[in-house]
Amino acid sequence: MPDASDPRPRIPRGLVPKVLILLGAFTVILIAIGFALPDRYTVERSVIIEAPPARIQPHVADFARWTAWQPWARRDDEAKFAHHGEAGAGQTFTWDGPDLGRGRIEMTAVAPTRVDMVLEFRAGGVRPTGAILLEPTDGGATRVTWRIAGETTFRPIGNYLGLLMDGIIGPDLDAGLVGLKRVVSAQ
Repeated sequence: MPDASDPRPRIPRGLVPKVLILLGAFTVILIAIGFALPDRYTVERSVIIEAPPARIQPHVADFARWTAWQPWARRDDEAKFAHHGEAGAGQTFTWDGPDLGRGRIEMTAVAPTRVDMVLEFRAGGVRPTGAILLEPTDGGATRVTWRIAGETTFRPIGNYLGLLMDGIIGPDLDAGLVGLKRVVSAQ
């Protein structure tokens, strides 16, 4: 018989196993949902720039010009950026900073209305693809679309992260397109 003068609360008999069973079931459900989530993500942003594609393309097909509009320098004052090679396919852009980490972009194809690239983030060996598309619109303007797509890693947890990629990458794409529009409009 319990001592009535003991102030410690008593856990009802059988409660601990029930809580553990509920936690286990909840964990199994989260894991199952994680495996059911898509293992690919696409983040895409667009802006209209009042210029033809031919005026915009040199700014996106040459990493030497990216420093004028890319968004990452504003996120990490200590980051070091470098570009290697001539404008066009094969050119690379690298960064290394305490906030941004280390990474690399390589242009894989360049056309008058499209620049394709592969990104590499060294921390996780993640290698998404990217593209900047230049679509002429009526009236001489251009819809510039910046797209990054990839495959999640570390399933099923990575699949949850894939759901967050739009919020993680999207603001950088928006900022970059605003910067590109500013640079092209200032010409």
